[in-house]
Amino acid sequence: MPTSLPGRKLLIISGAFPPANSGEAHHALLLSSQLAERGFDVDVLTSAGAIPAESLQVWPLMREWSWRELPLLARVLRSSSPDVVLLMYIGWIYNDHPMITYAPTIARLLVPRARFVTQFENVIGALPGRNGRAGQLCALGAVGAAGVWKVHYRFGTLFRDSHGIIALSEHHRRFLTARFRSSAQKIVLIPPPPLVMLSPDTEGTRRRGRHMLGVDQRHFLVLYLGYVYPRKGLETLFRAFAMLAEDRPHARLGLVGGPLEGFEDYADDLRRVPAELGIDDKVGWRGAYPWDSTDGSTMLRGADVFVMPIDVGVALNNSSIGAAAAHGIPLVATRGEQTEPAFRDRENVLLCRPLDPEGMAEAIKTVMDDDRLRQRLAHGARRLAEEWFSWGKAVDRTIATFRD
Repeated sequence: MPTSLPGRKLLIISGAFPPANSGEAHHALLLSSQLAERGFDVDVLTSAGAIPAESLQVWPLMREWSWRELPLLARVLRSSSPDVVLLMYIGWIYNDHPMITYAPTIARLLVPRARFVTQFENVIGALPGRNGRAGQLCALGAVGAAGVWKVHYRFGTLFRDSHGIIALSEHHRRFLTARFRSSAQKIVLIPPPPLVMLSPDTEGTRRRGRHMLGVDQRHFLVLYLGYVYPRKGLETLFRAFAMLAEDRPHARLGLVGGPLEGFEDYADDLRRVPAELGIDDKVGWRGAYPWDSTDGSTMLRGADVFVMPIDVGVALNNSSIGAAAAHGIPLVATRGEQTEPAFRDRENVLLCRPLDPEGMAEAIKTVMDDDRLRQRLAHGARRLAEEWFSWGKAVDRTIATFRD
């Protein structure tokens, strides 16, 4: 039988928060705001430089997330006196330092009545060696002192001492369940809902979105929206579109999104590819859009088909596919070695092989030429969004992890 919540005071810990330009930062802001709307009194501990947010108490204190800042973490835990702590974890936003991987243990000592939930943005864990020999030795020392059966080199006590664990994809849930069998009962699946501010679903919005990408009603707009970095499959998409454009001259390709931090040179190189392929006049690249605007949603509403060309295959944690599904756009995506059951070929997505420009071009052509399939995929995308990418359901499921 479900038990009541321990209380409504919530501390969210996230190393990324606006104005930082990353999916993790936007996820932290939107989830915090949604929980505040549900009646939670939300504090956010985050990195220096973060901006205030309406209805949230933001603590932009942390610069290194290292052991020397442990007193700051302790201070916020004591000051906020939370009933629940939600840690949004991915190694890189904490500088790959192991300190934060011991946060559940620290919270249990300082606020023993609080529930602690860890949300894994991916399953890599901290990389202590990136913090020099001292960081590596410190992590190894902690493991040695507590015993390898209690502390993990890359995950610290996140599994041992978290009361609940959230995975963002079925792949992640399976990986974590297999690796940490003793914690399997704690792990739940909650994919990220759309990380864009929604625009009105009107014909006027659609026209504005297409105008932003330089197309009009004569064109068929193929759209990619997301961050730009290696393994997103954008080289494959460009080559696929070059093949498509040979006999579909009314097709246009829109790309929306800027480079992930550290991949600016890669993005610059990628921008030269359309010209090399002779399709520069058919490609509109908008770059990053303001995180606090509806521009991303507006351009999504202008699309005729959305393509997720990722090299390893689509997964539920790809927030861009969730955003596109929420807008009811027909989806073309690459299949992985084990495509997650939520994605059903020719029902809510048309799947093609990764790293295969010919196959991707044929998939897009199929959607262009088959009105009934395009309509079926659009309806399927909406159903996919209702089941897996709804903010309402995501928040309900997150609150359920706060229970005893």
